[in-house]
Amino acid sequence: MKRTDIILLLNLSLIPLFAGCSQNNIYRSANNGSELTYPELTNEQNAIIAPGPPGNLWFSIESGNKIINWQGTRDDTVSYYTIYGRCDKNSSLKKISQIKSIGDNSGMYSFNIENDSGCDYSISATSFYGAEGSKELLKTMK
Repeated sequence: MKRTDIILLLNLSLIPLFAGCSQNNIYRSANNGSELTYPELTNEQNAIIAPGPPGNLWFSIESGNKIINWQGTRDDTVSYYTIYGRCDKNSSLKKISQIKSIGDNSGMYSFNIENDSGCDYSISATSFYGAEGSKELLKTMK
């Protein structure tokens, strides 16, 4: 037998070890071949998982009105976005409005600000389970 034949035979003999080898297959053989199913999270577990903040926040001006724009989080557990504002730097943020999420939550959202006087604004996402994520601050544009 030639050396190349031996190497070829060795390589072919290793194929069954790696063919179809995935994390599930490895686990199945370690679990006596039975299939493992993962339980769904409970409402209590989901309630403590807060969604991430909305992304790509910016102001625009339309017909003299300031508009807050943002990108949806693409998180399908988001129920709505909350817009907060404060016009006094020493005061806390106050809830101004809520915008319901739409479809797969990957689109653009906007909120028209009436009578803005250079206030600070922030937006957070809240899940269907009531967990509110962090507030994403939008820098003031005067």
